[in-house]
Amino acid sequence: MGNFWSSSTVTPVERFVIPVPSHGTILINQASCNECDYIVRDNGTCKCGNLTVDGENRELGRTIKFSSLVSECSLIEFKGQPQVLGG
Repeated sequence: MGNFWSSSTVTPVERFVIPVPSHGTILINQASCNECDYIVRDNGTCKCGNLTVDGENRELGRTIKFSSLVSECSLIEFKGQPQVLGG
């Protein structure tokens, strides 16, 4: 997924939803807090409160305080051919 957030554009405590293409299925919805070294999965919050993960298998929802301290580590399975938009 790469670096989805840029620390220069995120204000403290902001919620994001990372879109998943229609041909993708979320197998594991999780992210890691690099502040407390805690992996958060499916509607949980890390020990220090910097990261909350929600959305389960529907969406990749994230509420964060400091984006530079978060690493995305979800597992998404893609099936079939992706749809080309505008083409």
